[in-house]
Amino acid sequence: MLAINKSAFEASEYPVIISVENHCSLSQQKTMAELMRDIFGSKLLTVPLPEGMRILPSPNQLKNKIIIKGKKLSSGTEPEFMGEVSDDDETGDFDDEQVKKGMKRKIKGDRRVIAKELSDCVVICQCCTLKSVRDLEDKSAFKKVKNIPERRALNLIQNHFQKLLFSNTWQMTRIYPAGTRTNSSNFDPLPFWRAGCQLVAMNSQTPDLQMQVNRALFEDNGGVGYVLKPDFMRNENTEYSLEGPYPPEWRKLLIIEVISGFQLPKKPTKMGGILDPFVKIQIFGVPADTQEVRTKTIEDNGFHPVWNEKFEFVINCPRFAVILFRVFDNDDWKKDKVVAQYGLPMNCIGTGYRTIHLKAADGYAVKAGTLFVHIATEDG
Repeated sequence: MLAINKSAFEASEYPVIISVENHCSLSQQKTMAELMRDIFGSKLLTVPLPEGMRILPSPNQLKNKIIIKGKKLSSGTEPEFMGEVSDDDETGDFDDEQVKKGMKRKIKGDRRVIAKELSDCVVICQCCTLKSVRDLEDKSAFKKVKNIPERRALNLIQNHFQKLLFSNTWQMTRIYPAGTRTNSSNFDPLPFWRAGCQLVAMNSQTPDLQMQVNRALFEDNGGVGYVLKPDFMRNENTEYSLEGPYPPEWRKLLIIEVISGFQLPKKPTKMGGILDPFVKIQIFGVPADTQEVRTKTIEDNGFHPVWNEKFEFVINCPRFAVILFRVFDNDDWKKDKVVAQYGLPMNCIGTGYRTIHLKAADGYAVKAGTLFVHIATEDG
């Protein structure tokens, strides 16, 4: 808590949300709440919303505030037993029926007491599970955060997209990885962002392609961790559809010329060595916009490879398009390996001649490694 209090607002004034996974005894919960109040002080959001308020305050209204996300007691009650052990105790995300039955027995037999002192620290991020599709229409639950496992969320997107989208105009939704992801792999976050979900939990310790796409999306707004949804996703009367058709005025032609690279990293092996580099450009977004191309391979030249290759992409929904530049080392005997990458949303891309400062797969900058490109956009 001391570290959070010291560093919470160094990069941005926007609110910090602390998700509490509560497995403490009643006395420890009271101590936890006391420490939160003492350490965070006035930064901690504890004041209830004004009577009659039916919408959540905006991040702009909550600047320099620390928000606790956790279980909340019903108003006017003493400490009581809660039905779920933690946010992620879901049985619907497992395929095996025996596992499901075991999880249900565990939840039924392991109910926890929530201290009122800790409950009082939870104001607008009150955890709840989505029990039925009808819950998506309950506007009285606007202060609650719906916790939905990835597979159930994908089912909702496929079968109840508009209801989920409308629900996310007035209530927050958190998507979390399946319990079967024991290797800490990541799901594709874009379907959930496209449905308007506000919190999409990723295994950030795994620098896979999905994590790189997610990091690219949040290059917007200065990388502060908050990105404003487009206006057509903040309007309950929107006619936006995941599969389209999209308004023709949205369509853009994106033209990228990959000219050259400079001081690319050495081979990702213990021995190092000279690269045989090629560049792959991948577009992620709505299904109609997903595409990829690659340059030719330049043999034995990682210092200053020259490609001079031009590519054109038709983008139907630029607001959701994420562009990923990935530099590979060509290997005739093994799988080609990524040596550097950089991604950003299309709405952040600049036109003209550009130097792209590359990053490693984990998001940290690559020393001196760059790509030199020319970018142009035209109305489609």
